[in-house]
Amino acid sequence: MRQREGNVGVTAILVGAALVACGERADRRRADAARLGAAGAMAMAEEHACDGEIEPIAIGSRTTGPEGRYTAELLALAPGPPQKFRNDWRVRILDEDGEIADDADVVEAEPFMVAHRHDGLFAPEISSSDLPGEFNVDNLNLWMGGPWEVRLWIEGSAGAERLVFDVCIED
Repeated sequence: MRQREGNVGVTAILVGAALVACGERADRRRADAARLGAAGAMAMAEEHACDGEIEPIAIGSRTTGPEGRYTAELLALAPGPPQKFRNDWRVRILDEDGEIADDADVVEAEPFMVAHRHDGLFAPEISSSDLPGEFNVDNLNLWMGGPWEVRLWIEGSAGAERLVFDVCIED
């Protein structure tokens, strides 16, 4: 019984030390933020900016895979232009000759923020439409401002390929 009481005392000391250290880190972060002021806030915001390198995405935007097997064309998007949180898209998959790839499927979709190395937290929903080569990619969760990639994995008779739409989400 004495051993257990000793462990409880050591545990209490360790938890207390961790809470103090955590509070000190929070105090340092607040002090850094105050010291940096507006300039620091601007620099932190620039880390999330798209830097004008990403073309605005709209109906008719296209992307082709690295091997040129498939091209995806954006037919519809809601909201348009893309915004934070839920986005629903309709895409058409074309083959290397620019014809509808009626034997191709969108087998996976993923919103991914390369700068932070995270995805959209949950997988979008993919469904085929009534028209050959057209797919709905719903519930794309672009949950923070900045540059994103919307990645589509395509499989069909020409093989498999990953297509990427670059998207900028404004804060």
